[in-house]
Amino acid sequence: EGERRFVMAFSVNRWHDMVHHTHRTRSSLPIQVDSQRRSLSMEILQSKDKNAVVSFIRAIEPQSSDYETCRSSINQLLKSATKSENWIQLKHLHSVIQETDFRGDIFLQNKILYGFMKAKHVPGGLEVFRRINQYIGQPDKYSYTYLIGLHAESDNFGEARRLLSEMGDQANIFTWNTLMSIAGRKDKYELLLELFEEMRKTKIKPDEITWNTMIAAMSRAKKPVQARWLIDEMTASGGVPDSTIWGHMMTAYMGSDQRADAMHLKETLETVGFEPNTKVWNQYLHALESEGVQSVTTAFREMRRNRTADTFSWNIVLRSHANAGMVADVVLLFEEMQSRSSHPPDESTYKILFRSLIDAGMYETAIGIFNSLHGTSPYGWPSTWSFIIEAYVKSDKMIDAMTKFEEMRQLGLAPNKQAWMSLLDGAQMKKDAMMVHYLDQMIQSDRCQDVQVETCLIKSYAVCNLLEEAERVFQRMDNWGFRHNIAKYALIDAYIRCNRIDKVLEEFQLPKVPTKPEWDRTIHRLYKSGHYMAALQLLDQMKSGNPNFLVQVLSRLGMLGKARAELYNMNCTISNQTWVEIIRSHISYGECEKALGIFQEHLKNTIPHVSVWNLALNALGKLGKLQEALDLQLEMSKFQVESNNYTYAALLFACGEAKDAEITKKIERNLIGNSTFAKQPQILQRKLLSTYAKCGDVGAAERIFRSYSAADKKLVSNIMIRLYAKNNFILKAEEIFNLNKKPFKLNILAMQLAYADAGLVDKARDMYGRLSTDYRIVPTIENHNAFVEALAVANQLDEAEMLFLEGKFKPNAQTFGSIMRGCQLHGDFDRAEVMMEKWQKLDPMDANPYTIMIGMYESADRKEDAMRLRSLLESGNLRDRGWKQPSWDDDDQEMEAVDDEDD
Repeated sequence: EGERRFVMAFSVNRWHDMVHHTHRTRSSLPIQVDSQRRSLSMEILQSKDKNAVVSFIRAIEPQSSDYETCRSSINQLLKSATKSENWIQLKHLHSVIQETDFRGDIFLQNKILYGFMKAKHVPGGLEVFRRINQYIGQPDKYSYTYLIGLHAESDNFGEARRLLSEMGDQANIFTWNTLMSIAGRKDKYELLLELFEEMRKTKIKPDEITWNTMIAAMSRAKKPVQARWLIDEMTASGGVPDSTIWGHMMTAYMGSDQRADAMHLKETLETVGFEPNTKVWNQYLHALESEGVQSVTTAFREMRRNRTADTFSWNIVLRSHANAGMVADVVLLFEEMQSRSSHPPDESTYKILFRSLIDAGMYETAIGIFNSLHGTSPYGWPSTWSFIIEAYVKSDKMIDAMTKFEEMRQLGLAPNKQAWMSLLDGAQMKKDAMMVHYLDQMIQSDRCQDVQVETCLIKSYAVCNLLEEAERVFQRMDNWGFRHNIAKYALIDAYIRCNRIDKVLEEFQLPKVPTKPEWDRTIHRLYKSGHYMAALQLLDQMKSGNPNFLVQVLSRLGMLGKARAELYNMNCTISNQTWVEIIRSHISYGECEKALGIFQEHLKNTIPHVSVWNLALNALGKLGKLQEALDLQLEMSKFQVESNNYTYAALLFACGEAKDAEITKKIERNLIGNSTFAKQPQILQRKLLSTYAKCGDVGAAERIFRSYSAADKKLVSNIMIRLYAKNNFILKAEEIFNLNKKPFKLNILAMQLAYADAGLVDKARDMYGRLSTDYRIVPTIENHNAFVEALAVANQLDEAEMLFLEGKFKPNAQTFGSIMRGCQLHGDFDRAEVMMEKWQKLDPMDANPYTIMIGMYESADRKEDAMRLRSLLESGNLRDRGWKQPSWDDDDQEMEAVDDEDD
């Protein structure tokens, strides 16, 4: 009866009464079976009710078996919280321990301190250290070690070194290794070498972990000389480098492009009788991944002639093929691994396989492989179920996805982050509020306290216009202590989506102190969504902040005059990011001459960063000044600024705008053998293809296209489709399109535009009608505009106009531009004037509708009308918003010349 009442206490409110009764009578817990006792102890300790947990612990007789069971359960909970870096749970357990006899347990106190170190939570760690001093007296060497690690994890190496010095002789090899491993992991290489020298001055000798930490760090830093010196030092001190050490040395050589040295090292090891084992080979294969799939495959074949490849080896080869988009080869390699290898696929193998299949749109293949796993170990892995749920969602089979989700739960498998987010994404696409509510309830019942899942839930409620629910989820995160920038951004986006601008402004009122990224992003989102006054209000509030940041935001908002004025009035150092933003914004708004003027001002004072030079080249390309762009690149070399991939991309862009195939071929010849091209050939290879396409050089474009692998051709098919269509080879365009059983969205759009260019309006209409059914994509504004373009070219302007009048989609500048282009082709002035007025209402500051209309009037010799619009254009301070007909290449919609890593 006592055991039954004890179990029932979990589901009723008599829990407190039962625990307090046990405490008053000091009776032992009425459970005799160890497994039951351990299970119930763990379940009570997991409760959020601190008072009940404390009462439970106090009711246990010290030194009894129940006491040891409870201590073991607390230890397990601490391990779990440490592994997930859940400092909220750590704080809860710490507060419980402080009110029980366990507060004098140095082992548990150190466990909590270690957990705070892993979670990088300095206040919690300092509080534990203070409690150790208060209740135990003298912290031991582990207490000091974890406190040192906590400060190091928080990048406070000064305090960490002070504590290390305070420890004196109490510091052992474990203490030094902890600090050095964190420094190495954080790429503090100079500090690591300093610590190594300091340690050697003491009586402590480096052990295997020390040498491994040092050499691994030098390997990551691509410093083979230092790595080799450390190996020599290790040998001189009596140590024997093992396969892991030589593997790190191999990685250091490969990472610093010293492939010959890596091969020589392998040969040397073989000569002295140290046969490279599988671990060394794996390091070698891993280092070769950056060189591409061919290098990895060649080395893997050589390895298999001498060694048996393990699962890790196979995974490297599979991953290299997956990264190259060679999905068919991934499947073949997986099948070979299953049939021939003595090392079966592991969870990482299946992750690579399913991810490559889903990314390639091969959902049915992924589902088929999953179904074949029934009864095997992978069938019981949550990760495999998550991938299949994602496959069902992306193939628009939400009922099947939910069925699999329920099956997964029935098997006792806890859904991971990927599963939750896939289902929420599917609910967002369907705008299914009931499903979002259901998933929210499941997330709460499973206690899935994940920042990204909760953020996705906020977005899902916002899409369904359930703002109060989105706020509730955000508040729930706040109660857990899990508030995060991405969640805050999602909530602000929800306010903007639901037109609650007052709520947005409240987030920026005192005493709240938003971060600079929050200011920047919110102002940008308000401006893009048409809430100009709110954007300006926030901009006015932040004027007292960083001048560099103010210029960047003004530039992004298109307030270029104010941005220039603030730039030239700045009394502090102008950051490279500020120069990039203001020049890029001028180019985006069509003011390339002013962008070049700002660049020249920058050049007068300092040597610009390569990203700023690239933007200047991009501006010259947009102005059609190819020769000046080539001259500017020569000037770069005089200032010893090294050209990168984006520099050559900008030059190729200028060639494309000037339609100069000969200069393009000269640049291509210069790129052959160039180290810049060798590091990331895919960037410039694609740019070469699109440039030849713009120049109309079909032969050169076909030559570049043939150099791609079968899988990679899918990624650039859209360029060839447009090229063939422009040159009246519509059958070839269809042949390229039909090569892909599951065409990418870009290829579908390219084929739509090809039919528009060719005037094949019937085929364009047929394809437009099959977007959702046959191609299984949700039509975007670009797909709608491509059909409008086809109708306009074919003089079916009534139908083109009816598409957006019927509310099938919201028109943008591209829509009106396509219809006005059709009006221009067929002389429909009345409709063109109506479209011009609608375009003006959409964006009053855009000069493009005036420019098109002026061209129409001049071609019809209506000079007075042309003069009237031209005077309005010149007096209205309007600017070119960059509208143009759909591009050859999707990359041309962005700043080709800018390397975002420099930002």
